[in-house]
Amino acid sequence: MKYGIDCGHNATPDTGAVGIKQEDVLTLAVGSRVMAGLRSLGHEVVNCTPTKASSVGDSLRQRCQIANSEKVDVFVSIHFNAFNCKAYGTEVYAMSNSGKTLAKNVINEICSLGFFNRGVKDGSHLYVLKNTCMPAILVECCFVDSATDMNLLNADTMAAAIVKGLTGQCVATPAKSPDRAAKWQEFIDVLKAANIAYPQLKPAQLAQAILESGRGTSELFLEHNNPYGLKWRREMSEIAQNVSYKAHDGVDDYCKFQTLEDAVKGYWLFIGRKPYQGWEQYSSPEDYLKFIVGCGYCPDKAYANKVISILPEARKLLH
Repeated sequence: MKYGIDCGHNATPDTGAVGIKQEDVLTLAVGSRVMAGLRSLGHEVVNCTPTKASSVGDSLRQRCQIANSEKVDVFVSIHFNAFNCKAYGTEVYAMSNSGKTLAKNVINEICSLGFFNRGVKDGSHLYVLKNTCMPAILVECCFVDSATDMNLLNADTMAAAIVKGLTGQCVATPAKSPDRAAKWQEFIDVLKAANIAYPQLKPAQLAQAILESGRGTSELFLEHNNPYGLKWRREMSEIAQNVSYKAHDGVDDYCKFQTLEDAVKGYWLFIGRKPYQGWEQYSSPEDYLKFIVGCGYCPDKAYANKVISILPEARKLLH
């Protein structure tokens, strides 16, 4: 069986709810474990979470496009609810009969953990359910603004319940997969502590990583410590290895770093190459970004503005 798993939101400006905890963090924690659990049972898994988006509508369209183009058998979008700090429990949305059957199985497994059953609901108003070509469900695991739910939530058991609801099979042990949220925070901490020649440009460096890795959700970041989407160049051989990787624009050679510290250093080694000669004269992140894009860093002419729009978030994370 081929599953398409969508870790809801996580593609600025498509961000999730905020309560006692952040939805974006939780969907990644649960979603990564669901994917690992399905793979451990021998199923094929496609991560349908986009790494970047120009709008909320674009984010939703990308999720459907990935699922449809990959011809997954089942699409699962993972979310967390928020309302008034009083509502609690689990609900699952579906449209088709087969989707509703899956939804019932999933909600029963989740509620066996102690969550209140809010029922299987009609998902005909939800974009990702209307625009995918296979049985699809959207799981609202529980409420991020409910102390009852947040005290009960465990990402491992939640993911295992979803996997069992989908497949009828138990994951023998909690799926051993990268804790995406923890690794992303580790990267931020490494960048904070890094001693670089132009520390005023750290916000630009982090903003690019936010955009390129989808806040640490890309497999290139998780598996190869490359949060910037840096493609392989021979000058990088002193700090990185060459690895083949399939990105949104096809298979190409990318940098693989042994550590996150190497990734931070490697970024500046990459920028220090001849195409970007003269970047040191740009002291503000905004001017620096416009300069490197003008030198060919990215063919997307709007790239600089996209990264600049993320600078406030990057600055806040670096404080």
